[in-house]
Amino acid sequence: MKEAINAFDVDAYDFVWCVFDRDVLDATKPADFDEVYHQAKAMGIRFAESLPCFEVWFLLHFSVPSKYYANASAVENELCRHLQGYCKETWWLRRSELYGSLKQFQSTAIDNAKKIVEVNTRNPDPNATFSEVYTLIESILTKS
Repeated sequence: MKEAINAFDVDAYDFVWCVFDRDVLDATKPADFDEVYHQAKAMGIRFAESLPCFEVWFLLHFSVPSKYYANASAVENELCRHLQGYCKETWWLRRSELYGSLKQFQSTAIDNAKKIVEVNTRNPDPNATFSEVYTLIESILTKS
């Protein structure tokens, strides 16, 4: 986030986004995270967070995920039911043409993400699964 703040130039970019997994953040959260996070938001930097991991966004293309996952591996295991052999390794991601596989289900993912937001808004729980990546995707789609 500090790099985003330092690079932020309202005249140079339409938007600046930070995308991150909350589970990793919880394990490695810097002492000044909350202060920097609020500073970035106040500057207009946008966030697309996921809990427990970014793979929740991929899973949303196929279903509404469980309310809780113990960790990212649990999400990845469920994702493998839809994307055979899913692997975070760069070689697999390049070979798999992941974007092409998911694009046809993009509107489903956005709808499913909004359903989760609605449920989590009605029943707030800091450990509930979510992904805000849809906000980034919608921003890109409306700019196109």
